[in-house]
Amino acid sequence: MRKFFTLLAGLALIAIFAEGLVVAALMAQGRLNNDVVNEIREILRNPQEAKAAAIKPEVTAKPTVTLEDVLRERALRVLQIGEREREYQRLQGLVSDSRSAVLKDLDLLTKEKELFALAEQQRLEREQSESVERVRAILAKSDIQSVADQLMKLPLDENMLLLQGMPEKRVAELLQTLATGDAKQSKRGQEIIQSVLKMKTDAAAN
Repeated sequence: MRKFFTLLAGLALIAIFAEGLVVAALMAQGRLNNDVVNEIREILRNPQEAKAAAIKPEVTAKPTVTLEDVLRERALRVLQIGEREREYQRLQGLVSDSRSAVLKDLDLLTKEKELFALAEQQRLEREQSESVERVRAILAKSDIQSVADQLMKLPLDENMLLLQGMPEKRVAELLQTLATGDAKQSKRGQEIIQSVLKMKTDAAAN
């Protein structure tokens, strides 16, 4: 028991001695006041609680937004908008180029169609001319009454097309045959004569 009290007294003396040292150090620095003295005593009396109080959780500081951050964010947005505008302009250019290419292709296709139509017309005219020439050759070898009968089977415009390439003497014989035929043949002869006169009048006017 005596040893216990002796140990307790020794610890008390050590605490008093430590407190005296701390007080002396603070006095030397001019930082000693009543609050500091009370805090030192509390630490010496309850060292575990003082240690726990000293360990405080760190508080994460909230990031502060500066003017530089705002300007940087705005600059990035402006760059993004500029990039989008350039992309839009690039797409517009591609669309314009595609449209020009399509219009060019349509123009070439139209010209090809016109050339094809012209070539087809010339071919038909050539074939028609060859057919007309063959019919004329047949009619030139036929007797005049057979020629008149064949003309009655064709419309007036085709009659005129065939007669234009015949000799005038042959045409005169044909008109005389039609005039001496029945009513239909006589009427057709008059229509042919009127068409011939109109053709000559138009040619003289031009």
